Amino acid sequence: MEEVKLNWHLDKRISVGHLVTTGTLLLGIVLWGARMETRITVAEVGQQVAKEQVSQVYMALDSRMIQQEKTLYRIEEKLDRSIMGRSPGVN
Repeated sequence: MEEVKLNWHLDKRISVGHLVTTGTLLLGIVLWGARMETRITVAEVGQQVAKEQVSQVYMALDSRMIQQEKTLYRIEEKLDRSIMGRSPGVN
């Protein structure tokens, strides 16, 4: 009877198709990584611009609030003077 070989055999030769496929995958990964880096950079710049805009809006609102508080204080002062200037029995 013939003996059946059950040993594994690894071939050290690499086919051209395997090289092309591996090269294509590596190129795709490098290009994908470069695009992701670009997208992340654009997102970071956009986030920084948004932070600056929010800061500017906050400062403008704070300035308006201070102006409104001053106006309200003047109105209250005028009302107090008007009320104090009236005599108690006159409507």
